[in-house]
Amino acid sequence: MPRSIAGALGITELSQKTSIAWYPDKGAGTADLHKKLHRELIEEGIPYHGSKYTGTADEFFDKAAKAYKDIDVKGYLKIPYTDDRLFENLTPAEALDKIKELHSNGKIPCK
Repeated sequence: MPRSIAGALGITELSQKTSIAWYPDKGAGTADLHKKLHRELIEEGIPYHGSKYTGTADEFFDKAAKAYKDIDVKGYLKIPYTDDRLFENLTPAEALDKIKELHSNGKIPCK
């Protein structure tokens, strides 16, 4: 989940620089992948700048799931600036599902 969207939704546990984030397993091409992830969100109606997002968290998760459904790059969730991979072998869509689950259960790990 982009931090700016989390901020717009008031989900502070996901809006910090130290909030749990998805990282691809392979470092090559990450800049292009990052751009692609944002493009896919934009195509689903989620603005690049989170401050312009007017939907709900549920709407974001639904639209983002559609945006990421065809991206098969595997990666992991971790808290930035730490070495511990909290969840591994996840596509962006699977990582988003895990973040949604953690958010729904009030158990988002934070640094």
